[in-house]
Amino acid sequence: MNGLAAWLVQVYAWMLRLYPPHYQSEFADERQEVFSLALRETAEKGNWALAGLMFRELRDFPASAARAYMCEWEGVMKTLETNLGDDRLSWIGLLLGVWPIIFLGPVLAVAPYLPRQTAEFFDYDPPIWLAAVMLFSIIGVVVAWRKGFPRWVYPYLVILFFAILNLLGNMLSKVLGIGNPSLPVLLGAYVGFGAVAAFGLSRIPSTRKILRDVRADWTRLTFGMMAYLAWVMGFYGGDHLPSFGPGVWLPSLIVVAGVAVYLFCRSRLQRSLALLMTMFLSFLTKFIFPNDDVLPVLPVLLLAMFIFLPALVELFPHRSLTRITGK
Repeated sequence: MNGLAAWLVQVYAWMLRLYPPHYQSEFADERQEVFSLALRETAEKGNWALAGLMFRELRDFPASAARAYMCEWEGVMKTLETNLGDDRLSWIGLLLGVWPIIFLGPVLAVAPYLPRQTAEFFDYDPPIWLAAVMLFSIIGVVVAWRKGFPRWVYPYLVILFFAILNLLGNMLSKVLGIGNPSLPVLLGAYVGFGAVAAFGLSRIPSTRKILRDVRADWTRLTFGMMAYLAWVMGFYGGDHLPSFGPGVWLPSLIVVAGVAVYLFCRSRLQRSLALLMTMFLSFLTKFIFPNDDVLPVLPVLLLAMFIFLPALVELFPHRSLTRITGK
């Protein structure tokens, strides 16, 4: 093989690297071998013949690469259709599960420190933002309903729950002329509205699966409430922003990492340990970097108990509905 032919082999190898990764792993070696063989046969006819062969390859390359990428995209769509309805994790499922935690946690925690125009975008008016959050959550729930309510839907359900409860609370406050409720009243409202929501889900045939799945794996409920935990970890009180540091973004970022680990876990025990470790590390970081704002002890303990009690259940032997549900 002469110098021109050797150079054309290198050019062809570079062209193959422009194809999708899956196509390269399956066909690159075979195509490289076929092209090298064609070059050896064509080299006997001279350099003009080699140039003609390479011209044909360059001419056909755009259409060939486009077809390869179309096949790759069709494969992604098939994965989206088949993997989101069960517990097998796809990259789409991971993204859908982590995204609300990222937004409510690190994004909202860091937003006030961004340039003024960007920060003002997050200086929200409650009615508008409640409507936007409810719409965002409803879209996520509708998509999950079409996929059979996979594991990643639970943060959307929890966000929708608190958004509706907050909206109802604002309406009652204006009608009755009362201020902010006390902690016992707030907890009573959570429990009462939660019981109503659970009853409603149990009455609708298409949503009964949500309750069955929670009873078969209680970590789903804790996983859903991680959205609330991410927001709490990025929350601060007071009239002035604390100095920017790890206390601003690190606790909520730990929650994001814990959610990703949870979605990769394959057993209920692993999931429970992932959530409990996330709770421990996020609260520990919050107290190590107090952010000029010490969290009140009693609400924090109640929050931890309320969120992570379902995950604790999976650490102890209990009767599961796995056999009943067939999962």
